[in-house]
Amino acid sequence: MSGSAALAIATATGSARIFTELAVLDTKLQRWASVAEVAEFREALDNVMLHEV
Repeated sequence: MSGSAALAIATATGSARIFTELAVLDTKLQRWASVAEVAEFREALDNVMLHEV
């Protein structure tokens, strides 16, 4: 499953478990923050996490 698919599912279901795992993934992706796709995913995650918390 892609990060984008997991993000969509987490948003649709409000699953705290998925959001927790996505937060772990976000941390692991920090070293590749300059890669466009990673930056886009992390930004989308940040936007969703701010609304869910």
